Amino acid sequence: MAEMKFYCPVCGKHIAADDSLRGVKVDCPHCNKEIIVPQTIPFDDKNSYELKEIRLSAPLKDVRTIKSGEKVCPFCGEAIKEEAIFCRFCKKDLIEQKKIKFICQYCAEEVEIEDNQDKEAFCPFCGQKLSVRNSFPQNIRETNSVKIQSINYSPLNLSLFQYFLQAVTKKYCNYKDRARRKEFWGTMLFLTFFGVLSRLFAIVGTATHDETLINLGAVITFLFSLATIVPQACVLSRRANDIGLNGFTLMVVSLCIGGLTILNSIITLCEIENNILPVFLTIVGYLWGIVFIVIGCIRGQEGENKYGADPLQ
Repeated sequence: MAEMKFYCPVCGKHIAADDSLRGVKVDCPHCNKEIIVPQTIPFDDKNSYELKEIRLSAPLKDVRTIKSGEKVCPFCGEAIKEEAIFCRFCKKDLIEQKKIKFICQYCAEEVEIEDNQDKEAFCPFCGQKLSVRNSFPQNIRETNSVKIQSINYSPLNLSLFQYFLQAVTKKYCNYKDRARRKEFWGTMLFLTFFGVLSRLFAIVGTATHDETLINLGAVITFLFSLATIVPQACVLSRRANDIGLNGFTLMVVSLCIGGLTILNSIITLCEIENNILPVFLTIVGYLWGIVFIVIGCIRGQEGENKYGADPLQ
């Protein structure tokens, strides 16, 4: 008896069946899913036809009533024309649109959009215009969605302020990855800038001898220090990881120093006399500043290390 070969539409593996089973509902010997033996699609080693990997999501109709030149809609089970690419019953598109995943070069978010070749698209996170071909290597396009882990991306060309925004939002508690020098200095630059702004009321109050402004400035400074102590310690940890040091240890030390600074602010706010802690913090601050500068200036290790991938690759 004549035999035909075809692909299982569920698991994608080859199946051989007798010609007498064309159009009949059977169970796939590989995945045990209920499928229909195609009537007019033969197996061809030269790929003379394109396999559409459409998942069955609805019960199939009695396939024995399917006429020649028709096929079954995999979504609603109705009989439709063999060449149809759109079901007139359930209004489903029978050709699955290829989608691609890549990292937006502006906001560093994972984006999944239709593979529009040369057409332009917009990032759903930052709204920047993207060129699909330029943002995604052509030689690794696949029929199915491509895994992010299989792609080597070029360095993210983010601005200093964008790195700062990442540090205080998306990477607020991230101390395990690696941070390039630009990310470290961008974060520290704007943390310092906004830290000076938080002390503006205290500076004005001191100049005008206004105790209300001084106290208000002390409260604002305290709240700012409390909110930024974690991202500052984490970006230091990621920078240390990038040069091969144990970033977690430095993060703990940074948190301890930050905690003492906050304690000093509370003492100042409550007008408690204490001459030892400010002097101690001044000395430690100078020494810790040297550590910051050294860690921030050393070039990171090339290639992947035990803390993660190279942020420059």
